[in-house]
Amino acid sequence: IFTDKLEFIHIYLPNIRKKSYNELTDLERLLLVFNENTKTSKEIAKGDKIMEEYIKDAVEASEEDEIIGLYDKELHLEKLRLSELELEKAEARREGLAEGKEEGIKEGIKEGIKKGIKESQITIAKKMLNKKMELSTILELTGISKEEIESIM
Repeated sequence: IFTDKLEFIHIYLPNIRKKSYNELTDLERLLLVFNENTKTSKEIAKGDKIMEEYIKDAVEASEEDEIIGLYDKELHLEKLRLSELELEKAEARREGLAEGKEEGIKEGIKEGIKKGIKESQITIAKKMLNKKMELSTILELTGISKEEIESIM
């Protein structure tokens, strides 16, 4: 009990179903009627005018086209909302892939330019070495490190 105004009761329906009709309290009958199929509910409610009236009204409501239409409309709207969410997810995925692809291309171009410059520097350094130019001049003009020049030699 959390307050003197509110009490939680845990009910296990299979145990209530095991009782005979005469052992059921009004609350237990009500719970079973709400949770059983129409045929079983009618048997449980037999003799209780209020419960019989409730079941009759519930069955009639479930057979009315207008009520069924409302349910179908609600179901349709839920499916529509879910499909819209899926479309939004797919669009976001496509945008993410496009952005990633664009970023990858830019990064690839940068790396390619760096690699091309380095190869060009090495080619020039090799030509300078073949012309017997001084190491300090080659280092100064190509921007290559001494270790890289030594590995070329």
